[in-house]
Amino acid sequence: MSNVVAILASPRKDGNSSTIANAILDGAMGLSTNVIKIHHLNKLSYVRGCQDCLGCKKTGKCVTMDDLSEVLTDLRNADAIIIATPLYFGQPAAQYRMLEDRLYSFLNADFTSNMEPGKRVVTVVTYGSDAKSANDVADAIEKLFIGTFKSVSLGKIVYSCKGSKNTALNDAAILKTARDLGYALWGKN
Repeated sequence: MSNVVAILASPRKDGNSSTIANAILDGAMGLSTNVIKIHHLNKLSYVRGCQDCLGCKKTGKCVTMDDLSEVLTDLRNADAIIIATPLYFGQPAAQYRMLEDRLYSFLNADFTSNMEPGKRVVTVVTYGSDAKSANDVADAIEKLFIGTFKSVSLGKIVYSCKGSKNTALNDAAILKTARDLGYALWGKN
């Protein structure tokens, strides 16, 4: 059994990045006994950015109490993580950036990770017209989790939605790729 946490950063519940992440989750369920937790970051009503209070360096976890607290706890306890965000102005959605700032709490005072290494990660970035920036964002997210937190990448999907709200829903090839990544999440338990 694995704890799989999906972080959906799109403001649209049924957008391309969420559709692809849901297909990954579909694959992750398979015939397994995975525990799935889905966090729609846009649904959180009270969220604060990192306050630079350094409380996390004393306690080993973020001391800011808001709706991201549960998300951070679930990430810490996860065996596998799916990060899905659309690209806006060449960057991940603001909802993801807020979470990423709070990942500072996963670093000790000497900037080594205090998160258990080896978490399996899948990254999804969707975009309308800027493929280079989308690939750069996917690489940066992967680098953060692999390089800083010593996670293991199972793969990434960078998907062009060509300006449509949900082209992924009718794209059998991308949904199969996503499900296959999801199978890999439980296949490595």
